[in-house]
Amino acid sequence: MSSQSGHTGSILALVLAIISGHAGAQVLDLNASTPTLDRWMYPFNGTPGSRAIASIFYSGDEPMFDDRDAQFIVGFDSNASVPVGLDVGEYRVVSATVRAWIDNDDQFLYDPTPDPTSSYYDELDPDFTADEDLGRPIELFGLAYREGFDTQSWGETTFFGVDPLSEEARTAFAATFDTSGASTDVSNQVRDRIDAVPLAIGAIPGLTPGQSVEAGSEVVFELDLCTPGARQYVAHSLAGGRVNLVITSLHPAAGGPGGQQGDTTFPIWRTRENLLSIIQDEAPKLELTVRVGSAGNYDGLGEADFSDVLAFLSDFGAGSPLADLEPDCSLDFGDVLRFLIEFSEASGG
Repeated sequence: MSSQSGHTGSILALVLAIISGHAGAQVLDLNASTPTLDRWMYPFNGTPGSRAIASIFYSGDEPMFDDRDAQFIVGFDSNASVPVGLDVGEYRVVSATVRAWIDNDDQFLYDPTPDPTSSYYDELDPDFTADEDLGRPIELFGLAYREGFDTQSWGETTFFGVDPLSEEARTAFAATFDTSGASTDVSNQVRDRIDAVPLAIGAIPGLTPGQSVEAGSEVVFELDLCTPGARQYVAHSLAGGRVNLVITSLHPAAGGPGGQQGDTTFPIWRTRENLLSIIQDEAPKLELTVRVGSAGNYDGLGEADFSDVLAFLSDFGAGSPLADLEPDCSLDFGDVLRFLIEFSEASGG
């Protein structure tokens, strides 16, 4: 975000006339140290919701299997930290980060950059493009549902699908969302030739791209809230009291679907049931900051007064995402006007 400190003087002049009154607003932090649910979403998982590990891999365009054949779903209840049931527009998501830990050792390479869908096509395909770096990215998507399920009704022990041996059958799946909330299933991204943009690509602190990933590596997914539909997805999730997300990748499964043969070439994750997750605090985690309600009481101290003006100006001048009140991933006069309107309403002006 760009700093707009040059506007500070004119902004201050505009707001001085409307200082007074009361308001209610909060900047809230959600720090979930373990998921409410985690599930290896794979058609041959006989113990859903209770496995110690969860792998993610690409089926290689095998019939009857989705491209993103094995997916890792993590869900976090948010209602203890963030009020539920508000209008989606009242949740201004400032930041969101998911952390998860790798269980297998030196079996795939680190790639923190997106790869075009065309790089997964057959080399003889006229639209094929070569992958320009080593490895494949690990991606984070939102979660969508079929068979009548939704965020509240779907759980880690819900059946996989009516017919597990068919494509696009899973009851919950990795998806992208537009700003209206409409979802697109990206489980068959390669065969459907979808250039899907994830919410985040996993980063491994201290590791150089192309290096082998060790067991116990922490993978950090910082959600790109500028991705179309990202803020709306998280806001809608908070309104319902749970944030469900999917960790997935298109790492090939050695030896065919499931990787039953040959060397492992894909990530395997520690679930909340994993002994190391329990002993070493390595269960998947969610850290999230959201502004709830009016920004009129910007500092959250109970009254709309001059301290709120100074707090907003400070964040705006510093380019802080807290001042992106539209929110549209840019700091400009629209955010100033939004602050003035909500400040005026909060103060009775």
